[in-house]
Amino acid sequence: MLIRNAKPSDIPELLEMMRGLAKFEGYLDKFKVTEEELNNRLFKRADFQCLVAEDSGVAIGYLVFYVLPFTYDLTPWLWIKELYVVGNKEYRRKGVGRALMGYLIKEAYERGSAKIKWEVLSTNVDAQAFYQQLGGAPEQKWQIWSLSI
Repeated sequence: MLIRNAKPSDIPELLEMMRGLAKFEGYLDKFKVTEEELNNRLFKRADFQCLVAEDSGVAIGYLVFYVLPFTYDLTPWLWIKELYVVGNKEYRRKGVGRALMGYLIKEAYERGSAKIKWEVLSTNVDAQAFYQQLGGAPEQKWQIWSLSI
């Protein structure tokens, strides 16, 4: 297995995995990402960054993250937007997610980051257990809020 930065040729496989995540999380009917827009935002505008887990030349997982500057310590924090592993028995629970997280943690150290943050679907107890095994914990001091516009 290889963990690497996404490249333009990954777009079709990334889009398929993103649809898989949208289906799992229950928003497939609202999913609007196209190959062109994903390419623009990932490689032309650089709105976010994406890591890809690859096995024998096939993308089997991805991790999307943003870099956010925080003013109180002026270090970049990494915010994970999505972590997804292809949902078949060949790849799930085989260390793909752990490898993606390990690569991101190394990246965070290299950037001088102070923290990595993410959200977990409240009903996804498997993901919660996975993150706890890595040393992650839910924030007790902060609530996540949103405003739909």
